[in-house]
Amino acid sequence: MIARLLEGEGFRVLEARDGSEAIALFESQAPLAVVSDVMMPGMDGLELLRRLKGIDRNAAVILMTGLGTSEVLLAALRGGATNFFKKPFNVHDLVQEV
Repeated sequence: MIARLLEGEGFRVLEARDGSEAIALFESQAPLAVVSDVMMPGMDGLELLRRLKGIDRNAAVILMTGLGTSEVLLAALRGGATNFFKKPFNVHDLVQEV
């Protein structure tokens, strides 16, 4: 849904099925921003954030989650997330952030 929304706003969107695929796409395509859920199969969004920042400390990583605990939010922000959205959120805010 988010990919279609961003495409509708004129963004070129790459989709990954999991964190490993996201890292491979990040390395080969160098996207301007990464939007990821915290809960994913294999590798959670916080680990993805850590790994992407290890590749490029300036990577723009936006995380979202339905588990908006303060611990997850703090870990995301301390890890260098550009922004953090708690579900449900206003999709227009996400588009503006991207």
